[in-house]
Amino acid sequence: MQKPLSGQVVLDASTKQVVKSLARYWCDNPFACDTAEGIRQWWLLSMEDISVEQVNRALGWLCDGGHVERLLAADGRARYRRASDHDDAALRQLAELGELGQADSREIR
Repeated sequence: MQKPLSGQVVLDASTKQVVKSLARYWCDNPFACDTAEGIRQWWLLSMEDISVEQVNRALGWLCDGGHVERLLAADGRARYRRASDHDDAALRQLAELGELGQADSREIR
């Protein structure tokens, strides 16, 4: 993985795929909410080689972009949901793009 410059987030190719898959999932299931482990286990069934660490990186990128909200539950675990005030068009654009970065002002390599 490349070292990010100031203000940049750098994702590897498989983590970019996770971002796209999560964007697509939240477009289809706008009220879905789960932990990173639950997302890995239940939402990304077809992506067997993806780690929870990659899911966490993708979720971090989506949170930084305002697409997703991170909530701490009473049990202390973080849960993720689509940002309540977020525009569906931005998530759809992320889900449909061949190359991330075209949909966001932050550079992703």
